[in-house]
Formats: sequence, C-alpha cells, structure tokens
Amino acid sequence: LAQNINAILLLGSQLDSWGRDRWMNCFSEFRAIVCTPQTMINLLTGGFVGLDNVGLLLVDECHHARKHHPMNQVMKLYRESAAKGAAGGKLPRVFGMTATPTKECFE
Repeated sequence: LAQNINAILLLGSQLDSWGRDRWMNCFSEFRAIVCTPQTMINLLTGGFVGLDNVGLLLVDECHHARKHHPMNQVMKLYRESAAKGAAGGKLPRVFGMTATPTKECFE
C-alpha cells in the first residue's frame, strides 16, 4: 500500500539560524523529518522538540552509535527519559539498521 508522505530532509548549518517558530512550522507541515544525528541532538537539547513528539526514530548505520557519536547521545537521552518516566511514557519506537555489524555492537 503505497502512500505519499510529506517529508523534508534537513541538513547543514542553515538550520542553526532557525528559531522555535520555524521549527514548529516544520513539525506541523511535515510528517517525516530526515536529519543527521547531530541535528536531532540540537533539536532535543535546544528544546525545539521532545522525544514525546517523535513516533519512530530510524537509525541508519547504528553500529556507529558508540562513545561520543551524536546518535549515542540521542540514545542516552532516550534511556534517561525512559528511566525517569519522562515524556508521559510516550517515547518513540526505535529501529536501528546496519549492514556491517561489528564486535563493538555487542559491548
């Protein structure tokens, strides 16, 4: 069942100048937002969006989500929110994908 989904790809430093109103317009206009892990961290830590506003978090190349990688920081916020019972218990589902599993994935 193919369905058109209104989506946007957000990349680059032009996002640094976006204020709360512009982000809120983006979230209301688009059903799917594709961004880098660093953009997601900026959104979460800047207070522009909470994990309770995200329905599904797709993580490509999830084997990179280690140590200080931005995706690992996103998942740390996820774990902290879950442990606190934050977001009213409404956290996104997470789907991690990798084509190159490594032994570090299991550490």
